Amino acid sequence: MMPRKSNVETSVQVLNKHAKSFSLGGFFLPKEVLLDAAALYHFCRYCDDVADGDLASDEKITELKDLRLLLKNPIQSKENQAVHGFHQVAERTDMNYKYARHLLNGLEKDQKPVFIEHLNNLIIYSYEVAGTVGGMMCSVLRIRDQRAYDFAIDLGIGMQITNICRDVKEDFEMNRVYLPQKDNTPLSIQSGLDQSNVMDTTKHALSIAHQYYRSGEKGFRFIPFFARFGILVAARLYEAIGTKLLKKHQANPLHGRTYLNSLEKSFVIFKACIEFWFLWVSYFFTKMPEHDSILHKPLEGYS
Repeated sequence: MMPRKSNVETSVQVLNKHAKSFSLGGFFLPKEVLLDAAALYHFCRYCDDVADGDLASDEKITELKDLRLLLKNPIQSKENQAVHGFHQVAERTDMNYKYARHLLNGLEKDQKPVFIEHLNNLIIYSYEVAGTVGGMMCSVLRIRDQRAYDFAIDLGIGMQITNICRDVKEDFEMNRVYLPQKDNTPLSIQSGLDQSNVMDTTKHALSIAHQYYRSGEKGFRFIPFFARFGILVAARLYEAIGTKLLKKHQANPLHGRTYLNSLEKSFVIFKACIEFWFLWVSYFFTKMPEHDSILHKPLEGYS
């Protein structure tokens, strides 16, 4: 059964308002898949809004714990459009609920000052708040080949690292330092952010993101043909933000939030059109990809 009309309308509105790159990519998805993706985004956005809301930290932790309970009880979630819509999508697509639980793990970490000291911790956090979304999107796209999940998770990790690099200044103001330096020590914030240090650290993080993007794109061949272009567009639009931050702003996120203008988005989509057909043809002449297990070494033993 499809979600109630009010759920669908609300989810699509949330997607269009808060995720322009994803909603633009979603334009190319079949309607049923787009609605399920919108419901998933609505749930993730709702969880994020709880985590970053105006309540005191202890109250937000309580709210997040309540969300865990709602995940366990679909009946009780009916009064919450975001969670109820997620349950309907999860049931319809046979989604593994572990990804939603892991997402909440990451959001709970944000309720205390964050000082990530090691690259492994950055990868774990990026998995929790974004790689998990890649895993859930596999279900939304009706992908049954389990090999696809590792690549989808990598794409989410790459996107999240890009997001972190873009928002260093805003996160710093909230006592959140997600980027470790090359020597795996956290950025020093005692006397503010040193521009040179931040630029070097951001450049290094974007190089890490690049590795995860390249792994993620290997998994495009697992995506059903009808949805592949939409995901490709969303991924390339997001990666282009990191590229612009690196090349135009010399990896300096302190200048302000980096975004793509309409002309830049159009150019990215044009290139994605060419890449889409090139990738499609290449799949006839290349072997199925193997995932680089080194990329998930930080996640070993995670539960």
